[in-house]
Amino acid sequence: MALIGIPESMTWPLLAALVLTGIHVYFGIHVIGRKVIFVDLALAQIDALVVAFGVLMGYETEHSPGHLYGYSLAFTLVAALVFSITKRKSEEIPHEAVIGITYAVAVAVTMIVLAKSPLGPQEFDRMMKGQLLWVKQGQVLTAAAIYAAIGVFHFLFRKKFYALSFGDGTEEIRHRWLWDFLFYASFGFVVTSSVSMAGVFLVFCLLVIPSVGALLFAKRTRTRLAIGWIGGGFLCIAGIQISWSTGWPTSPVIVVAFAGALLIAGLVRYVLNASSRSRAFLHIAAFSLLFCLFGGGVYSFRNRGEDPFEKAIHLAHGPNSGQKLTALNVFDAHPDRVKEWLPSVRELLEDVDAIVRVQAMKLLVSRKVIEALDDLT
Repeated sequence: MALIGIPESMTWPLLAALVLTGIHVYFGIHVIGRKVIFVDLALAQIDALVVAFGVLMGYETEHSPGHLYGYSLAFTLVAALVFSITKRKSEEIPHEAVIGITYAVAVAVTMIVLAKSPLGPQEFDRMMKGQLLWVKQGQVLTAAAIYAAIGVFHFLFRKKFYALSFGDGTEEIRHRWLWDFLFYASFGFVVTSSVSMAGVFLVFCLLVIPSVGALLFAKRTRTRLAIGWIGGGFLCIAGIQISWSTGWPTSPVIVVAFAGALLIAGLVRYVLNASSRSRAFLHIAAFSLLFCLFGGGVYSFRNRGEDPFEKAIHLAHGPNSGQKLTALNVFDAHPDRVKEWLPSVRELLEDVDAIVRVQAMKLLVSRKVIEALDDLT
């Protein structure tokens, strides 16, 4: 790892990202073929909802992972059964609508459940962003074993799954709903193992973006898988490298890296398929100029009041915990002004609110503030 500028402590986060990419690119090809893009997001959000419910029931994510995994898996399998049964060819109610409603309801219920938890905002943030930077060897190896078993299962019955995902619907498949259930159920196993490591949004990103990028340049499934695996692996390494160098949250950085790469891939595809490449470049230049003008216009109408950093200093000394957490986020975005915000963060280490204390500690650790070592001790 040191050869690519990443310390040995980042070995397991990097391997976790690569393992996640491998299985999710495969399922992403199938999901796009089935035209159920948001099924991963729905299953991931159900998993997050169940974890939130388990926390409310007294279990802890650190000390009771087995119980929470069992909860999540059970609910995810029920959702898989619902998705397989409700899959009907209906112009009035598309299957994607059922999946979208499931996701929206799961998000709403998650917020309601976490509202009853003293660590609600922190838990919701963890579920969305995951804890990829802090995964352990056991988590990665367990997930890899589960993914390998699912991969073998899909390889043995690949003709069934490929016919359901890429066929025209006229194939003779007995008990079609059962094979749909097995697909969603195996996908549920993957999602349940993935969300705890990577969070809801990164899991969705790994499922969709590499597969969409591969679709731009290849028609054969094997070629799409190769493009998705190679490109996804490279972007995961780049995202983790950027996260390590800047201190930005890992999962969001990887998502943005994937989105940027997809944008570039789309532009390349547009130029390659254009009847006139010079005109295509002209269109891209015009769009870039328009985007810059729009961004500049928005920036020109910014609030020119109190400097955000100075305001954060004031918020850090206020009575409201939410304002203090906001101040910590602002401080995190200004690593070049550590000497200015360090006194305020030292005070927040002794705040009456446990969440504020924890976030202040995380800020000092992530920014490697050596001067605060005694305070942390």
